[in-house]
Amino acid sequence: MTAPALALGLATDASPSCPINRAVEADRVIDYLCAPSRRLAVLYGDRGSRRRELIREWVVPRLAPRREAFYGDCDPDLPASVKGPSGEFSLEAALARDAVIFLGRLERYLSLPGRDKQRRFRDLLKRIENGTLAASLVLSIPERSLSQMLALQVSAPSLINNLIEIPVVTFRETMQRLSGAEAASGLEYTPEAIDLLTEEADHDGVGDGVEL
Repeated sequence: MTAPALALGLATDASPSCPINRAVEADRVIDYLCAPSRRLAVLYGDRGSRRRELIREWVVPRLAPRREAFYGDCDPDLPASVKGPSGEFSLEAALARDAVIFLGRLERYLSLPGRDKQRRFRDLLKRIENGTLAASLVLSIPERSLSQMLALQVSAPSLINNLIEIPVVTFRETMQRLSGAEAASGLEYTPEAIDLLTEEADHDGVGDGVEL
């Protein structure tokens, strides 16, 4: 793995930093994004869907052999630069490349006051949709913020028709996947143990998508 990939936190199927294999989910997202003429898309999910982990550690590195890919978080403004397996570029430079750019935590940016910022973003979407910019843009937001996309339809009519939901990673699924990943090293949870841990997690109020 290259240095830029390590800096981004990209995972391989056997990465110890990401023991839960989400390759199937990542490939589903990639197939959707690689459809012809899809220049704008929205990835959304409820709390516990772990969208940021999926995009950064699975989608970006698996997409890279087919198309250049970059990721950046809004904090709360649009990121000044984005990172990918091929390195780090300014957002402006990345938008001029034939690449897929993922913007995470977009709800932060959409909540900023000021008409100038909102006009700037609408103009960006318009240029992506009409092909003025070479890149494709993927926006990642929580499900509760989907209504904010409606206000952007005037600038990018296709946006609301290009939604892909990322399902919640439940506590039970997490334990099952973790058990499968650790089986080779001798650590394995029996179905009974997973049932017990799930019951205790529900009793203690541990939410789905818990980071293990």
